[in-house]
Amino acid sequence: MTNVKLLMRASETGVKTKFVTREQQLAEQDQSAQPYLRLEDPLCRYFLSAGTTELEFRSVEILFPFVREASVLQIPRHLKLLNDWMYQAFFSGYDLGIQHPELQSEVLPDHELRHSLQRLQILRGFAGCPSASGAALERAFSCVIEQQQGTIRPDRQDENFAVMALKSLRAGYAAATVRFLDPESEDFYEVIPPDVRLQFSNQLWQHCLIAPAEAVGVNLYERLEHPLVRLTPRISSKRPTECALFQNFLREQLGAFGVTSENEVRASDLDLIEWITHAINYGKRVRREQPKLLEQIFREAEGKERQDFINAMRTVLSGLDAVQPLTLLPAFKRWQRDFFEIGEPGFYGEELLRVALFVHFAIWIPWSEWRPSRVRSRARRKCRGLRNERQLELPLEISRTERESVNRNILYRN
Repeated sequence: MTNVKLLMRASETGVKTKFVTREQQLAEQDQSAQPYLRLEDPLCRYFLSAGTTELEFRSVEILFPFVREASVLQIPRHLKLLNDWMYQAFFSGYDLGIQHPELQSEVLPDHELRHSLQRLQILRGFAGCPSASGAALERAFSCVIEQQQGTIRPDRQDENFAVMALKSLRAGYAAATVRFLDPESEDFYEVIPPDVRLQFSNQLWQHCLIAPAEAVGVNLYERLEHPLVRLTPRISSKRPTECALFQNFLREQLGAFGVTSENEVRASDLDLIEWITHAINYGKRVRREQPKLLEQIFREAEGKERQDFINAMRTVLSGLDAVQPLTLLPAFKRWQRDFFEIGEPGFYGEELLRVALFVHFAIWIPWSEWRPSRVRSRARRKCRGLRNERQLELPLEISRTERESVNRNILYRN
C-alpha cells in the first residue's frame, strides 16, 4: 500500500543524531510504513481508506502529512472546530499546489479534478465577495458546514474530519493549479499571498499546513523524527544555522530525558526548569567555543526582527532579581501568555510548542549582549563578556532545594 522504498537508514538521511524515536527504529528494522500511517488513530485510518484504488491512494498519500501532523500534535477535533480544520486544509492544499504544481495529475486524478472544481464554485458562491480572502473563505466553510448539518453525524466525528479535510485539501490544490479551467474561479482564486493564507494560523496549524509540501521527496525515516525537532522551523524558519543548532540541542536533550516516542515529551514545571537550565548553558557554550558560528547566526538574524526579539527578551528579564531557572519559568509563562496569547497547554501540541519557545528564548539569553568582533574593540569585548558571565552564571544541575520548591508548587496547583 505504501512505497517502502521511501524508507532509508539513518546514515543515509544526513541526520546526525544519537536520538531516534521508537517509530523510527521500527520503520528501519522492519522496513515498514506502519509507524508512519498511525492506523491506531481513527482519523488517519478513515483518511487513508479514501484511497480505494492505486491511483486514488497516491493522491491520499501525498496529502496525508497534513492529517498525520494534526494527529501527532493531537489538535482537538470538536465539531465547533471543523471550520478551522477545513480552512487550514484548504490552504495546505493551496501551498502544495503553489510549490509542486507538477503533482497535479496525482493529487487530482480523473473525477477528483471535476469534483474539486465544483467545490471551488460552491466556496466562491458562499464567500459573497469578488476575490478570495481569509475571512471570505472562513465564512464560506461555515456555510458549507451549515448546509451539510444533516450528513455530519456527531458519533462519527473522526470520519467527518477525515472526509472534510480531504475534500478541502484537494479544493485548495485545485485553486492553486487548475483554477484557469473555470474563468470565474480563476479571477476569484488569483494568487493568494502568504500573509492571507496564514491569517488565521498559529504556529501549530502552520506546521500542519506546510507539511504536505515539505514532505515531497523526504523519506519516511526523516518524517518520523520527533515533532519537537520538526517544530523548530516554525520558530527559526529564515535562520538555517540557528535552526540546525536548535535542533541539535533538542535531540541531545530528548535523549538525555529518556524520551522514546514521537508521542511523548517532558513538559512538567520541573522538566521545564531543566530544559531552561540546559538551554542557557548550551547557549553559553556556543558563545564561548564557537564565536564564528554565532556570528553566522547573527548575520542570518540581522535587522528589525532580531532587535525586536532582543528587546522583548530584555523586557522579560528586566523585572527579575536574578537570571535563574526558578525565576525564569514564571517569566517565560507570562511572556507566552502576553505575546502569543497561549496559557497553560490544553493538548500535546501546545506542550511541544511551550518547550520549543522556552528553549529558544533560553538559548538566546547568553547571546543577547554579544556583539560580533568587527563592531567593538577587543578590550571592550572582554570586559562586557566577563560582565555577562557574572550575570548569567547558572548551576549545571538543579539543587535539591529548587526541586523541593517546584514539587511543592506543583502539589499546591493540583
